[in-house]
Amino acid sequence: MKRPSPAAAYHICSRSGLLLLLSSLLRSGLSAPPCDSPYGVRRHVRICGYAASSLSLARSTTFSPPTHPPTHVHTLSPPSPGLSSADVLDLYTEEESSAKRFAHAQRRCTLGDRRAMLAWLVKEVESPYGDVATLHWAVPDADDGADLDGLNSTALKVELESAEDQLGAVLWNSNTAALRHLHEHIFKLPLTSLSPAPQASPAAPLAGKNIVELGAGVGCLGIALAMGGARVVITDLKELLPLMEYNVRLNEKRVQTRSGGVGLCVALQWKWGPTVSTAVHKQLQREKLKVSRAADERHQQRSPCDNTASSTSSEFSNVVHRVVSSMVSSLLAPSACLTECKGALRSLAAGSSPTAASLKTPLHYVILCDALYGNPKDWPALLYTLTELIATNPDECEVINFCEQRVDDVEGTFLSLLDAENAQTFVSMESRQRDGDALWTNVVDSATRCSESPPTSEAGQYKQREAAASSLLCYARVQRRGAYRWAYTTKVLQDSQSELNMVIRVTRIRWTRARVVEGEEAAPRHKGGIGHRVTASISKFGVPERPRRQPRDHDMEEDNSAPAADNRKRNRSEGSAHKR
Repeated sequence: MKRPSPAAAYHICSRSGLLLLLSSLLRSGLSAPPCDSPYGVRRHVRICGYAASSLSLARSTTFSPPTHPPTHVHTLSPPSPGLSSADVLDLYTEEESSAKRFAHAQRRCTLGDRRAMLAWLVKEVESPYGDVATLHWAVPDADDGADLDGLNSTALKVELESAEDQLGAVLWNSNTAALRHLHEHIFKLPLTSLSPAPQASPAAPLAGKNIVELGAGVGCLGIALAMGGARVVITDLKELLPLMEYNVRLNEKRVQTRSGGVGLCVALQWKWGPTVSTAVHKQLQREKLKVSRAADERHQQRSPCDNTASSTSSEFSNVVHRVVSSMVSSLLAPSACLTECKGALRSLAAGSSPTAASLKTPLHYVILCDALYGNPKDWPALLYTLTELIATNPDECEVINFCEQRVDDVEGTFLSLLDAENAQTFVSMESRQRDGDALWTNVVDSATRCSESPPTSEAGQYKQREAAASSLLCYARVQRRGAYRWAYTTKVLQDSQSELNMVIRVTRIRWTRARVVEGEEAAPRHKGGIGHRVTASISKFGVPERPRRQPRDHDMEEDNSAPAADNRKRNRSEGSAHKR
C-alpha cells in the first residue's frame, strides 16, 4: 500500500519518547504501511511506549493546522540535551481539514499532564443482552482520575503491554449498533422479549448457537452474544489475547447471570490465513537439495553402465508436482487455529450442557465488526479463514460483516474477491487429469518459474514468489469450497449509526450450491454500491441443488430452485401428454 501524502504532522519530542518510539518502529518495521484509524488517521507510532489509539484524537475543531505542513516522514535522530520534555507524537492525516480534530490531543500531550498519557479505561457498552464492561485503550477524560490508578496498576500494564500498540485495543464505534441489528434482523428477536431477571428461557434467546468473532479486538461484541446464551469464541492476534481474556473474566458473572448459565465465551489467538507455510520456493529448494544429495551418493556408488544423469533430471522434473501436491494437502487439512476453535466450542458445549458434549457443535455464525480497515493485503488470508470456517457447516453457516463507512464502500474491494473466486472454474482433484484444470496448471507453472528461472532483481524474485504462494492459496480455497459459490447482500443499517454518527453497512455472506453447466458465464462483478448480488461460479459439470432450509433473511438472494423444479415437472407432464 502506498503511503498517501500527509497534510499535517505534529512533532513533540522527548528523550525517553524518542528512544521508545525508535524501538517501537524498529520492532514493527520502518517500511510497514500505516493503518487506517477510525478517524481516517494513518500512523504506526507509539507515544512514549503507549499506542496512538483512535480515542487519543480529540473532537475539537478549534485548532488550525500549520500553514506549510510537512510532507515527509520525520527523520528520527539520537536524543540530545536540547530536546523538549514532551512525548513523541507523529500523526499523519489524509486531508488538511481532519487535522483540526486533534487540537485537544495536542494541547494535552505534555509530560507533566498525566491525562495526556493513554491509559486503560473501562466503559459500559450497551447491548440487547445487558451492558458489557469493556477495558480498552484510550485517553482519559477529566472525570476518569479516580479510576486510573486502580485500572493502570503495574501488574495490569505488564499483562497487557503487548496490546498497547494495537488498533484492536481501541473500543471501536459500531458495537452497540451492530449488536442491535444482530438481535432484531439476524436473530429475529424483539427487543421487548428480554427480561432483566436471570430466567433461562427468555434471558437466553441465543442458547445453542455457536458463534466465532474474527478480529474481536477488546471482545465486547462476542461477550454480549454470550450474555444472550450463545457459545462464543472471540479471536484476534496474539498481542490482543491477554486483553480479550481480561474482558472475558471481567464479565464472567454477568454472562452466567444473564444467560441462565448456558452462555459461555472463550478467547483464542487467530491470525488469518493458513498455519502451514505457503512459501513454495523454500520447499522446492529443500526438495531439490535432497535430490542433489541423493544423486551425489548414487554417483559415488554407481557402476560405469549406470545412467545417473538422466535419472536425476527425471527426479527434478517430478519435484514440482510432488511439492505442490503435498502443500495443497496440508492447506486442505484443518488449520491449527480451526482445530483449536472446534475444540473450544466442544468444551463450551460440555460446560453448558453435559449431554451436548457428545453432540456435534456446528458453527452457525462468523461475525466481523470493523475488521476491514486499511489491510487489503490480509484479505486473501481472511478469505482462506472464512472458507475453512464455512466449510464446517456449509449449508447453514453465515458470515455477518459490519463496516463503519469511514471511507466510501469500505468493504467493496473485499467483496470483489468473492466475485473473483466465483469466476474460478472448480475441477475436482480426481478429475483434473481427464478434464484439465487451469487453476492447477497455473499453480504448477508459478512454482516451476520459482524453481527454474528466478529473476535477477530482488524485487522480481519477491514478486515471483508471492505469485506462486498466491496461486497455491487460491487453488486450496477453490478446492475446499468445491461445488459451492459465494453469495452476499449488503445494506445500510437504517435504524442506527455509529457513535460518531457515521453510516454502517452490514453484509451477509454465505454459500449456495452451484448449478451451472459448462460454458455459462458469471454475472458482472462487484462495482460498489449497495445490494450487491453474486451469481453462480463456473463449473465443469452440473451439480444438483440440495434441499435447503428457508432463508433466515428474505433480503438474501436465493437460488430459483423452486421455479426450476416446477418447470421440470411441467415439461415432464407435457412430454407424457404428447406421447399419449
